[in-house]
Amino acid sequence: MKKIIAVTVTYNSNHFLTRCIESLLSQSYDIFKIIIVDNNSDDENKLKNQALQSEKVELHYLNENTGGAGGFEYGMNRAMEYDPDWVWLMDDDAFPEEDCLKKLLENENYPNVGCICPAIFGVDLSAYQTYHHKQISKKLFKDSAKIENFQNFPEVFEIDANAFVGPLVSANAIKDIGIANGGLFIYGDDTEYTYRLTRKYKMIVVKSAVINHRDVFASGTFNPSAWWKEYYMYRNRILFAKEFSRNSFWKFWAVAYVKFTVRLRIISTLVKRKFKGYRKLRISLLKRALKDGSRGVYGKMIDPKEHIAKVNEIKV
Repeated sequence: MKKIIAVTVTYNSNHFLTRCIESLLSQSYDIFKIIIVDNNSDDENKLKNQALQSEKVELHYLNENTGGAGGFEYGMNRAMEYDPDWVWLMDDDAFPEEDCLKKLLENENYPNVGCICPAIFGVDLSAYQTYHHKQISKKLFKDSAKIENFQNFPEVFEIDANAFVGPLVSANAIKDIGIANGGLFIYGDDTEYTYRLTRKYKMIVVKSAVINHRDVFASGTFNPSAWWKEYYMYRNRILFAKEFSRNSFWKFWAVAYVKFTVRLRIISTLVKRKFKGYRKLRISLLKRALKDGSRGVYGKMIDPKEHIAKVNEIKV
């Protein structure tokens, strides 16, 4: 038996986390340890003693919200202390089918494989989330699904990057390329890590290995409280382009493309009426994303709670 350590990061989501843990404990292939990293959830959302019924479950409560990136960084460090063969990464709203791990490990001898990923089924929309199995354009401008339609999936195929929704990462690869970069805080940390891995190793998707996952519904509603996410989205994309561009020429154009996209959003903020009263706040976030990305600034620079408090102070 291979020693498998599962790592799950959670924040204010104990209902889904409980289901995730139950799915991990029900795997037909035995998991050695399940490491839960709680990103300083509110007291009413902490899992507390519910998960302690199994000695396999190990809970870690962090003193601050370090984002998904910080949580996976902490969890992977802890997992490697157990000297595992593989580390299984997933969000707290991911629920692997009973034979998921077994089917993943049936492909562990794929040539030069460093990561094995399950197909991701969106439980809310009842459709496969093929966009999580990514190919990255050579110019680093664009992420897209390697194969758009699940029906066209071969049983096994290679990809460039994948979401942290069930990738099984080889401990040898982790020792070689390192762990998740907690400095990204949130958004793009999974793409950065898995793309970093595929610079040296193969990453594959196994069609018959299935993990269920909530759908994040796209919303066209006006939601200033969520704008802090844009800061990390664009800052981290600039950092990604700077990290992986093949040379200075392509680095310039990759970063320029992101900056152009952000400047279009700034113009939109200036001219559209719905942004009245919020223009200064949103533009400051977008400008800071450009500035920090260009200067190579990592870390939790925008606190979500502080941003929401500023939004609530605005009288429109």
